[in-house]
Amino acid sequence: MHTLIWQKEPAIQPIEILRGGGVLGEMWLASTPIGICQLEFIMENNTHAAENYLKKYWPSCPITFSKNTLDTQALLTKTHALHVRGTDFQQKVWRELIKIPQGKTKSYGDIAAAINKPTAFRAVGGAVGRNPVAVLIPCHRVLAANKQPGGFAWGIALKKSLLKTEGVLI
Repeated sequence: MHTLIWQKEPAIQPIEILRGGGVLGEMWLASTPIGICQLEFIMENNTHAAENYLKKYWPSCPITFSKNTLDTQALLTKTHALHVRGTDFQQKVWRELIKIPQGKTKSYGDIAAAINKPTAFRAVGGAVGRNPVAVLIPCHRVLAANKQPGGFAWGIALKKSLLKTEGVLI
């Protein structure tokens, strides 16, 4: 299980961006010396979206692009420290998402109940959608109550593909 290191306000930390590809597609990863702060799928080959996002959510942090390539296989098979920003509510949701094992899914309602907010399933959906580290905080493992995919920032097709690689068919 990944270690979630959370903070409300960004500390000034140097951020390094790596890019790489693998079975899941092209991704970019941003990390501070503390841990991974952003992981996204690259859509339309736009790595500069990473820099724009980081400047918005991690202002004043110096950003560099690494010449190294992101090893997506190691990324998915090792445990990592995650240095993420979010509200108290988002952190509770993200901690629950980390507990969902590979090959399993939960509903937005299941997550709401697990954090003792059983009627907050829509708010849970919002927190899931603001997950800053795709796949590592496995937002793709959360389904609607009717077992349909619900939403996914990078599209339903990718969500279904991720779940299929984990043995979940929807």
